[in-house]
Parts: sequence; structure tokens; C-alpha cells
Amino acid sequence: HGPLHLEAAHTRAADLATRGPLDFYIATSRATEAIYRRLGIPAERMTMVYSGSHTDGYVRPRTNELRRELGLGDDTPLVGMIAWMYPPKAILAQRSGLKGHDVFLRSIPLILARHPDARFAIVGGELSGGERYATRLRTMASEMRLDDVLTFVGPRDDVPRIQPDFDVVVHPSRSENPGGAVYTLLGGIPTVGTRVGGIPEIVRDDETGLLVPPEDHESLAAAVDRMLADPAWARATAARGRELARSLFDISVTAPRVAEFYDHVVRFGA
Repeated sequence: HGPLHLEAAHTRAADLATRGPLDFYIATSRATEAIYRRLGIPAERMTMVYSGSHTDGYVRPRTNELRRELGLGDDTPLVGMIAWMYPPKAILAQRSGLKGHDVFLRSIPLILARHPDARFAIVGGELSGGERYATRLRTMASEMRLDDVLTFVGPRDDVPRIQPDFDVVVHPSRSENPGGAVYTLLGGIPTVGTRVGGIPEIVRDDETGLLVPPEDHESLAAAVDRMLADPAWARATAARGRELARSLFDISVTAPRVAEFYDHVVRFGA
């Protein structure tokens, strides 16, 4: 589902050491596929198919429901992050979570310097034992004196309905397949992502969104500033992103490609 385990030497070695003569691979991004190619996986044992989804139903009208919950006006600039809070993985020697919540937090004061009326929200709960990490993020936000401008919304089961309330959604991941950027673009939400893994395959810089280097909170803030300063342009990139996401990730496109590869595996074994 992603390149994370291939980016650390010991887990990459374990992956390669446990492969066998009956193994075939379906990468779910060009980035993951490229790593496996470099590691010597033969072309006849490999394909790339994006993780498919039913792409209808993501475009929703703005209801301002989330804004009312947060006590915000309809025209208040709202910048968000929609991602689970994965804790750092010791096995990969991580010190921060891979989704980059801390990078987003560090960008907020810089965004406020240009847009003092902006407000911020993080949607998503703790995952995989992430309670201590989530507490750490909330403590970081408080120490940065962001309590009056940032809300940790928590997990939601109505993300497609509330995400139109955001003027910009950021994905400052340190490692990723196309990730959650697919879903914000399917909803037509202006999107900023990092140049890691498969994100650039869906967030095409200056075309379907904006890309910034990972770990770079200053570039992240500058990208958000650009989108807030020119909302018509931002919405136009998101509209192009929606069309790209539908063409790449709709299950009517991806499912036949998976079935075709299964047929190939059967013929290969015969």
C-alpha cells in the first residue's frame, strides 16, 4: 500500500529476503513500483494499479456545519489537515509521525502573519497506539499558543460532508502513496502536498495543487498563503485535480486492471 517499508534498510531487506518463486507484486503508486524495479523485481512479476474507490459522492455543497461547530463565520479562512495520527515507528527509527502533523503546526504562525483571521483544524483520531503521540501534538500546539486558532476535531465519519468547509487542506507527509490527497481532490478541495512517494502523481504542482518539500514548514505556509490569496485559482487547481483523480482512481478503471493481472499470474504459472 505504500513505500514506507522500502525506505528503511532493514525492513527493505526483510521484504526481499522473504520473497519466493510464487510471489507477484501489485504496487499502488508509480513511486512504489519504481523502488521495486530498482530492487530487481522482474517486470513479468510486477504491475501498478492505484487503489480504486467509488469516486462519486465526494463533491458536496458547503454546508458550513463544521464552521458552526467551530464557532467560525462563513467567510473565515479555514485551513485543515485530515489524517490519522500515526505515532512514530521505532522499527523505522522515526521521531515524528509520518503524516507530518508537527510540520503543519509549525506552519500556522507563518500563515497567521499573512492571514491573521485564518483558523485551523485537524480532523482525525489516534491510530495504532497513537494516544501518546496525539497528546504530544496537543501539547506542542498549546506551547505554541495556538489554542485560540486551532481545533483538534477528532475522528469523523462524515468527512465528505465537512471537508467542503475547508478553503485549503494540507498533506505534509514524510512518506506516502497518493494518500489522502486523492480524497480531498475528489471533493474538489484546494490541496497542498509534499514531494514524497505517490503524492506528486495526483498533486501536480501548479496544475492540480501545490507541492512542497517534506519537513519544510516555511514552504508549506507559503503554499497555503498563495491559495488563500487567490481562492479562484485554488479552486481551479482543485477542479483539475478532481478530474485527474476520477480518471486514475475510479474502481471501474482499477478493478479490471487487477483482474487482468490475476489472469497474467494464472497464465504465468501454467
